[in-house]
Amino acid sequence: MNKIDAIPPLSALAQPVRLDMFMTIAKHDEGISASEVAAASKVHLSTASAHLTILRNAGLVTSRREGRTIIYSPVKTRLRDVINFLSAIT
Repeated sequence: MNKIDAIPPLSALAQPVRLDMFMTIAKHDEGISASEVAAASKVHLSTASAHLTILRNAGLVTSRREGRTIIYSPVKTRLRDVINFLSAIT
């Protein structure tokens, strides 16, 4: 990972609600619904949807549809790449 690749995930996590959302999703390897993420973060579902889109576009989460529900799962390899990039800075 280079500096340009690190910017989207770092930017996505630099906002308190998105950081909370990512931390919630990261605890659920099998996935968690958007409504559960919204409830845990104490935001409206429409607000959560916008934040979840940013996390997805940054490559930190994936989404899949199960009926009418969207399930979000963490992409821990992407987070590891960011951590490794930051750890290499000395």
